[in-house]
Amino acid sequence: MPTETPITGNYLTGIQEDYFLGLFWQSYHCTLEILDDVEFREHYKSLWASSGTTRKSSALVDIVLAICMQYGIAFIPRSNANAEPKADVDSNDATIAGRWFY
Repeated sequence: MPTETPITGNYLTGIQEDYFLGLFWQSYHCTLEILDDVEFREHYKSLWASSGTTRKSSALVDIVLAICMQYGIAFIPRSNANAEPKADVDSNDATIAGRWFY
């Protein structure tokens, strides 16, 4: 799939992606600086530049999002196993949250 083609479907909004990327900067990045934050943010911003509503695909961004979705979903409290999920992203199992991005 060419990187210029936006992916359509049931994906995260820009606000949701920003939330999960924020988890990356607050959790992983402060202990293991594997990405240059300025370069990554510029790259991420450039993926939204053409349309503003859909993001061009990027394996790097998708991997970071998937990792942070797992991290974020793991902290949602589970009060009752039979209750409705509290998130749209497989809140019953943190190990598969973000699977669309792998």
